[in-house]
Amino acid sequence: RTTYGDLAAMAVAPGQWVPAGQIVGISGPHLHFGVRLGERYLDPEALFAGLLHQARLIPNGGSG
Repeated sequence: RTTYGDLAAMAVAPGQWVPAGQIVGISGPHLHFGVRLGERYLDPEALFAGLLHQARLIPNGGSG
């Protein structure tokens, strides 16, 4: 399960399936990205290991 904190706006509902590349929200002045397995927090970088070379956040109004 992933969590996003300090969002200015959410573009999805809790529990909604999200395909790759879909906007999930717009960041506030700070962004907290968390990953949990049950109640245990994991290192978010491990989520991207082998899947992406680099995680990217796209600035508001940008496309990459």
